[in-house]
Amino acid sequence: MTTAIERSLLLLAANNRALWGEVSSAVRAVFVKEDGNEVHIQFIMDGPISDADFASISRVGSELAADFPMHEVRESSVRQDTPMAVSRADGWHLIFMKRE
Repeated sequence: MTTAIERSLLLLAANNRALWGEVSSAVRAVFVKEDGNEVHIQFIMDGPISDADFASISRVGSELAADFPMHEVRESSVRQDTPMAVSRADGWHLIFMKRE
């Protein structure tokens, strides 16, 4: 059974709790979306993705999983070096964008 998450609750949980203290200088943008029983969070990174960044991304996923226990949380990271423009795909919600 799919339990839908209110968009505002998903955005608040991701932006106001899960990301606190977890955004390194390599993070250019963070997007989130719900897809059935899955919550996806995607980090757009500048430069090589370090072990510390992977650990941070995992912590963010754990925070979201705690907020939405009926959903599976999937984290991903994509390297998109500056000055390549960061674009948003349909269905994804921007929760963080670095000033560049």
